[in-house]
Amino acid sequence: MSEETPRVVAPASEPPPSNAPAIFYILSFLLILLFLYRLLTPVHAMPSPTERNLTMVFDALMVVGLFGMKRSASNVQALFWIAAAAGVGLLLLRMTGEIGFWSGHLRFTYLPR
Repeated sequence: MSEETPRVVAPASEPPPSNAPAIFYILSFLLILLFLYRLLTPVHAMPSPTERNLTMVFDALMVVGLFGMKRSASNVQALFWIAAAAGVGLLLLRMTGEIGFWSGHLRFTYLPR
C-alpha cells in the first residue's frame, strides 16, 4: 500500500510593491525645489555649453517623466499640477533672455570682491 503525500500548494505570489509613488514624490519635489532655486538665486558664472545642454535635457526628461508617472499617484493631483507648472517654468526660464538661456536662472550678478 503506497501512501501519497499531500501536495502542498504554494500560495499565489503577490507582485512586489511598486516604487512608483515614491519616485513620483521625489520627482515632484525635485522639480518644485529646482524651479524655486533657479528663480530666486542669481547665478554668478555661466556654465559651459555641455553643462547647459545637459541641464536642458535633464529638465525636459524630468517633465516627461512626471507626465508619465501621472497615473501612479492619482490621489495627489494637486502635487502633480504644481510640479508640472514648476517643470514648465524651468523650461520657460530658458526663454527669458541670453542669461536665462545659458544658465537657467532668472538673474545674473557678479560676486562681490
